[in-house]
Amino acid sequence: MSRLVKKSLKGLTQHQKEQQSKINAGLELEELEALGHDSERKGAKAVIEKYNEEEKKEYNKEQEIKSVLQKKRHLPRFNVYKQHLATELSHLIEEEELPREFYWRVRATPKGIVVEIWKGDGSFYRRRATYVCGEIQYDFNAIERFALWVGDEVYAFLEAQNSENKLSSGIILPN
Repeated sequence: MSRLVKKSLKGLTQHQKEQQSKINAGLELEELEALGHDSERKGAKAVIEKYNEEEKKEYNKEQEIKSVLQKKRHLPRFNVYKQHLATELSHLIEEEELPREFYWRVRATPKGIVVEIWKGDGSFYRRRATYVCGEIQYDFNAIERFALWVGDEVYAFLEAQNSENKLSSGIILPN
């Protein structure tokens, strides 16, 4: 089975949205064939129901994370809340499925959360920080955007690296 995953188009560049919508369309056809309905209408309905179930699971997961953050926020030590935010950010970055040659680290600091990403050979390094304000909706939105930033930075670097290795004829040269 392929490692392709149906993803939301929110937060992607136009080129990435086009690529992801093609992947999503292909996955829907695979699901339609897998569900085995003779009628396209019944099959499409089944695919939509399955998609709605997945959306509901994602929403429930997000609500569960927010409820845990709510509990941690009211603890006497604000560091516990920041550390839990950093852990959730780590999980979101894992979902970005970065190539194996890239490494990343998330840390909670006294001022906020810091993310570092780098490539094993030292040709790429990025560091970014965000403040934690204590409002769950803002903080959760910030870490979601942070995870998207990590993926965008890595894939922009890879695209730039691939474009450097191409001739005008479109042939990819070896490194």
